Amino acid sequence: MFAVSSKEPHPIPIKERLEEVLSEENVKYDAESINQISRAGRGSLRDCLTIADQAIAFCNGKLIGSDISEMLGTLPYDHVYELIDCVFNEKATKWLRA
Repeated sequence: MFAVSSKEPHPIPIKERLEEVLSEENVKYDAESINQISRAGRGSLRDCLTIADQAIAFCNGKLIGSDISEMLGTLPYDHVYELIDCVFNEKATKWLRA
């Protein structure tokens, strides 16, 4: 995803800018947290920064993908991939029991 800035002649990748801001603020993060925040912002850098600010408070200053999932009320991506695998391999009852 890209953000459009009136001061920049070219779009800025949201993930890259989010990483820059978090690094400048000395906030630790993992790649999954950046992915989830950038998806949740749906193309808006301002929304991503707002979500990141909320996540910093929710996660006590260290952004971890599983905590971001909990905050956003979404499933972690590894659970989604496991469910898809079970459905395609006809093992859906195994996943639903877990």
